[in-house]
Amino acid sequence: MSGATASWGGMEGGLRIEATGETLGAEAWGLDLRSPLDAGDRRRLLAALDEHLVVFFRDQPLDDSRHVGLARELGRPLPHPIARLRGERETVTIVRNDAVRRPTNAAWHSDLSWLEIPPGLAILRAVQIPPAGGDTIWADMFAAWDTLPAKLRERVEGRFAIHDFDPAVGRRLRRLDGRSGHQRVRAAFPPARHPVARRHPRSGRIGLFVDEAFTSEIEGVSVDESRELLDALAAHVRGGSWKIRHRWKEGDVVIWDERSTQHFAEADHYPAEREVRRVTLVGEATS
Repeated sequence: MSGATASWGGMEGGLRIEATGETLGAEAWGLDLRSPLDAGDRRRLLAALDEHLVVFFRDQPLDDSRHVGLARELGRPLPHPIARLRGERETVTIVRNDAVRRPTNAAWHSDLSWLEIPPGLAILRAVQIPPAGGDTIWADMFAAWDTLPAKLRERVEGRFAIHDFDPAVGRRLRRLDGRSGHQRVRAAFPPARHPVARRHPRSGRIGLFVDEAFTSEIEGVSVDESRELLDALAAHVRGGSWKIRHRWKEGDVVIWDERSTQHFAEADHYPAEREVRRVTLVGEATS
C-alpha cells in the first residue's frame, strides 16, 4: 500500500487506526479478529470504514467459521445469490486461481451491484498468496464523483443506471449451468435500477455508483448516449488517482465499503496459486 500517512482514532478498546492513503485506506492494529469484537471496537471499526472506506488488518489467521462470525458482528452475511439459487449453502465465497483456473482481469466493479439491494460491506481474507502479483486495488467513489468534469456531472446527475449481471458473467453461467440454468438466474435476478449518484446511508456523502462490469445503461438517454456516458465514467474511474493498492500476505483481512468503492484484482500471477475468501454483508436500498 502507498499514500500519505495520518493518525486517526485512539488506543481505547485496543483498536488503532492509521490512514495510509490520501483519500481512502487505513491500517488497523490492536485487535485479534479471532476473538469477538466488543461494542466499542465494533463502533470504532464502522466509523473507520465510514471515514477511510477500506481497512487493512495483517496477521489474522481466521478460519471460515470465525470469518462468518466477524461478518455477523458487523452486519448480516449475504451468501452469493447465484450460488444460493443453485442450492449451495456456504456463506464464504472462495476465489481460487491456479494453472487450471486461470485468473482474469475483472473490470472495475462493486460486488453484486446488480441486486435490487446491493451489499454494504465485504470482508476478504488471504489464504494462499503467490510470491508476486495478485494485488487488489480499491478506488474511492466519493472522490470519483467530486472530481467528475462539470459537463459530465451535469449530464448524469439525477439519473438512474441499470445494473445487470449478464454482460459480465452470463457467458460463464451458460457454460456451467446451460441455457435453462442461465434463464433461471435471469428470472430470479432481473436488472436492478440504482441512482448514478448514490448517497451513503451512514455518512450522507455522495458517490458515483456506476461500474464497468455490471452497469449496462443510463436511463433516459439514447442507446448511443448511454454508451458514451458509461465509457466516460469508466475512463474516469480507471484514470483516477484516488486509489490504494494492497500487496497481499497470507493472513491479511481487508474490510471495505461496497457502497463507496470499486475494486480490481490484478491477474498477473499465472500459473501460481492464489486463494482469497470473501463474506459479503447485506446493504440497504439505494438513494
